[in-house]
Parts: sequence; structure tokens; C-alpha cells
Amino acid sequence: LKNLLRDYQANAIDLARNEFIKGKNKVLIFMATGAGKSLVFLSITKSTLDKGGSVCFVVKRRELIFQAKKHFERIGITASIIMGNEKGYNPSLPLQICSIDTVNRRDNLDHVFNSTLVIIDEGHDAVSNIYQTFLSKFSDRTKFIALTATPFLVGRKGHTFWDACVKPIEMNELRDRGFLVPCDTYIPKKLDLSKVKLIGGDYSNQQLETIMTHGSIMGDIVESYRKIGKGKKAICFCVSKKHALIMMTEFHIAGFRAATIDDSTPRDEREKIIKQLRDGELDVITNINILSTGVDIPELEIGIMARPTKSENLWIQACLDSKTQILTINGWKNNGEIKNGDIVASMNLENNKMEWVESYNVFSRKIKDDEYFCGIKSQHLDIRITNNHDVVLNSNNQNKNK
Repeated sequence: LKNLLRDYQANAIDLARNEFIKGKNKVLIFMATGAGKSLVFLSITKSTLDKGGSVCFVVKRRELIFQAKKHFERIGITASIIMGNEKGYNPSLPLQICSIDTVNRRDNLDHVFNSTLVIIDEGHDAVSNIYQTFLSKFSDRTKFIALTATPFLVGRKGHTFWDACVKPIEMNELRDRGFLVPCDTYIPKKLDLSKVKLIGGDYSNQQLETIMTHGSIMGDIVESYRKIGKGKKAICFCVSKKHALIMMTEFHIAGFRAATIDDSTPRDEREKIIKQLRDGELDVITNINILSTGVDIPELEIGIMARPTKSENLWIQACLDSKTQILTINGWKNNGEIKNGDIVASMNLENNKMEWVESYNVFSRKIKDDEYFCGIKSQHLDIRITNNHDVVLNSNNQNKNK
């Protein structure tokens, strides 16, 4: 299995191992979609089992349970499944693939909560209450690894559970080396979402459904697919079941072969629909968050985001003195140690709260002719910034405007 790992996949494992050696027990691995996270968790699991350890592999959705089981079977590992009434549960096996919903409800699972290692397939889900309850049941001896392509804020929740976050490779390097394909992005029509309510940091689904099921919007999406996509294999991400069904109908009316998948679609039917897309028997699949994670369709050529979403990340560009330290998810770092994609602390000016965000662009340059550095120093602060740099000051004295 080690011979199958690409260099950055092996590096991801080495980086996580190094954090464990340092005494960290909870490591988040940040790898872009398409980087091959499955091979990383397979290698980590096999290594743990070969050393006599036990692994609890946790996923959120039913189809991902079976997908993981198939992955393990291909490398000769038999796994037990803990999910509802599904057959295949065997407490004596050292690898337990767990549905987060089921494992949180069941009793008599000491063998799970005494696992050597816990692996969370989609690490960004770990901020939810159900995962937090689950993770709190393990002993201090257990180590945790999560893999995710999006270790950013989920609503207003940050990834505070993890001791360290490692990123073995940048997305642009994956693209430059041919592991990811370059993408062209088109925005057919700009929507006015200024009046849409925000719930948990994202747009209200109910209000979005009203906007996105308007005839002109759907017609624009289908027509853009005709002009730009030209019938290539596509997945359309929708707001709701109603929206997905209507979009499927709109594609049908326009002469395209389309089907829809939602959480009520039986597993066999889902697999059949995906196979039809792969084999060229379908042009478009509409869905609601079903094909957003853990899906491998190499034949796919078009992604249609018919479900607007509110990004929590603040895209900021700061100019700091080279000696200024920056707070990251792994603690304070010197300016020169920060790299593109590192998770750093930032102030959300909309709610006046600190949030963990991905650094968008990090670079150094010479100071300009009209710039100079200003020093700000107090009992708790000592920084130098340029004269044009904005500063947020929080004061306990609410009678003062800062």
C-alpha cells in the first residue's frame, strides 16, 4: 500500500505522525478535494491494525459507510459496521466503521470507545454537537485523525477540538502537477440575495428555494448549461428536494437526460443513477447535499452550483512588520512561517467575534515611499503595522467609540 502513495500523501501521514510524537493527540489533515484522502486513511488504518491496534472509522452518511467498507475490502481488511439494523456488526473485529447517528445512540460499545485510533472521514463535521458528544466518550489514550478539504468555519463554529492542522500540499501544486484539472468558472446571472435571511451563517433554505425556483432563474441555468456545458456530464447542486425535482424537469423539457437523488433515494437506485451518468446514459444529476462529499466520479465534467451559499471566510490582505507574530490554529507563528492556506485567527467585523479562516495570500514586499510603520504597545500588545492598516480595537468601556 505504501508503494501506491503519492509523495504528498506519504507526507500527510508523516506530518500527522510527527504531531503525535510531539504529544498532540488530535490532528486534522487538510487536503483538497481530489487529492486522494481515501488512500491516506487506508494506509493509516492498515498501519495501525498491523501494529495490533484498533480503529474506529466514523462517517456521517449511509452511502459513505458502504463506500469505506469497499475500500477496506480491496486491501484485504474486513470491517464491522455499526449502522442501524444493517448486518455486518462484529464487535471482535479491530476495525469498526460507525455511523455517527447509530454509535451515539447505542450502549455497550466499550470496544469502540477504547479504540487506539479514531478516524473521521469528513473532518469538518466534527464541529457539530453530535460529533462533540461522541468524541467526548473516548479516553485520553485515544488518538484522533480527521481528513477534510474544508477545515474552515461551519456556520459560526470553529475547529477547536483539534490540537494541530497539517497541510501537505497546496491546491495549485496539485493542479500544476496534473493531479487536479484546471477549472473554468462562469456566473450566468448575478442574484440579489441581500434580503435573504442568514441562519447559522448561511442563507435560509426556505427563502433560497423561493428565489431559485423562479422560472427565469432556472431557465437561465439550463440555457447556460446548453451554451457552456454543451451536454457534458454534470451534477447540479440544489437548495431542496422540490428545487431538485423542478430542475430535473426543466432539464427534461430542454431535451437533456436528467435524474435526481436525495436522502430518500434507495442505495441501489443511487448507484444505478450514478452509473448511468458515468456510462453516458444521463447528462445531469440534480441533488441536495448527497453528492457533495465522498463521491468519486472521474467522468464528471460540469458542476452546477444552483444553491447559493454564504462564505464565512474573510478575504483580507494585511501588511505587517516581519517580526509580528500571527495567531494560528497551531499557536503563535512568526510572520515568515505563515503559508498560503494556513488557518489563522481573524476578526469578523459583522459579529465582532474571532474566527478561524484560511489565509488567502501571503507575500512580502518592500515598504512603499508613502508608507511607514507605526508601533502599538500596551501591557498585552506589541505590534508594528503600516500607517494604512486598519485596526479593530475592543474596549470594555462601552461609552467610548473606537
